Amino acid sequence: FPEPLYALLLRGLGSTTVGPWSLADLRKVNPHFARSFEQLMEYDQDDVASLFTLEWPRSNELEDLPREARGSYVQAYVDWFFDVRFELKVRALVQGFKAVLGLCQVLQKLVSVEQFGQILSGVEEPVDVAAIRRKATEVGWQSGKDQQYLEHFWATLASFDEQQLRKFAVFVSSSARAPLKGWSDFGLRVQKNGDGDERLPTAYTCFHLLMLPLYSSKELLRPRLLHAIEETQGFGLY
Repeated sequence: FPEPLYALLLRGLGSTTVGPWSLADLRKVNPHFARSFEQLMEYDQDDVASLFTLEWPRSNELEDLPREARGSYVQAYVDWFFDVRFELKVRALVQGFKAVLGLCQVLQKLVSVEQFGQILSGVEEPVDVAAIRRKATEVGWQSGKDQQYLEHFWATLASFDEQQLRKFAVFVSSSARAPLKGWSDFGLRVQKNGDGDERLPTAYTCFHLLMLPLYSSKELLRPRLLHAIEETQGFGLY
C-alpha cells in the first residue's frame, strides 16, 4: 500500500508524529501528477491556465495566479487531495482503526508512518528458512519415519531460490514480507495431512498453517510443493 495511506490512518488515530502533506507524498501515489506540479512551479511564463488543467474547487484561480503564489496553491491542492477528495472512501477505514486502536498512546506519540507501515504489512527482507524453522510448530508427526520426512521437507524448502521462497510465504500467509520482528516470528505450523501421492499441500493463511501430506517417496515432495505454491495468489504484499 502507498505510504500516505498509513499516514491517513495515523492521522485518524490522532498521531503527533505525522507531518504536513507534501508534494513528496503525492509523488508516492501519482509520480506523473506530482511532476506536473513541479513543472507548474518552474514554468517562467504567466499563461499557466492554458497549459495546466486541474479539477478541484479552486481550479479557476489558475487564470490569475501570481508566480509567487504557485507554491502555496500547489500545497493547498495536495492538502485537498489527501484530506478532502478521498474523505468518504477512507472515512470508514479510519473509523474502524480508531475504534480498535484509538486509545493506543504508542501509535499516537511514538510510531512513525514508516514504522506503522511495517507493523501492518511486514518488512521486505530475504526469506530465512532457518529462522522460520526455529519457532515453527510441527503437528501430527510422531514416528521416526515422520521425523525423517520433516527433515527432508525443511531441506527441500532451504533449497528453494528466493522467488520460490517468497511464493511459499505467500502460499501459507498471503504475504511475502517478514513480520516486524523478523522471520523467526513467522509462526509457521506444519501439520500432517494424511497420505496420498495425488494430493497437493494446502494452507490456511490466517493461521500460517501448512497442511502437508505424507508422500510415498521423498522425491515427490519437491514437485508437489512447488506445484502448490506456483498456483497461489496472496494479497499483493510482495
